[in-house]
Amino acid sequence: MKKLTKNLISLGVMAMIICLPLFNVPVVKAQLSGFNTHNLGYIPDVGLGNSTNAEATVLNVVRVVLGFLGFIALIVIIIAGFKWMTSGGNEEKIGAAKKMLGAGIIGLILILMSYVITSLIFGAAGSALNTRSGAGGSESGS
Repeated sequence: MKKLTKNLISLGVMAMIICLPLFNVPVVKAQLSGFNTHNLGYIPDVGLGNSTNAEATVLNVVRVVLGFLGFIALIVIIIAGFKWMTSGGNEEKIGAAKKMLGAGIIGLILILMSYVITSLIFGAAGSALNTRSGAGGSESGS
């Protein structure tokens, strides 16, 4: 089990390092100067670091973190299925694989629910803020 934990931690660190250019970090920005000024037309823009709106930046960071957690939950489910398939009929190994599979599915459900809740909260806050700024704009215009 310690080896599995080490592997998951190292996978997480590697994924964070790979995703680092998506964030608006000055050191990464200096190293990647000219990253978005390319002649190739097929490099996608993820949307992190381009917005000056704090709400959009926080929402994008939350989406990246939840996507990363969903990826980890998917890996846990795959490992549990592999353990179940290679158990050789041993009831103890099957029970451990079932527990791991259940934990992975529950984690995935929690991640999806948190994504929905976060989207609803930010959507409601965004519409409330836009309504207030719109009302303030009409009052100042009168």
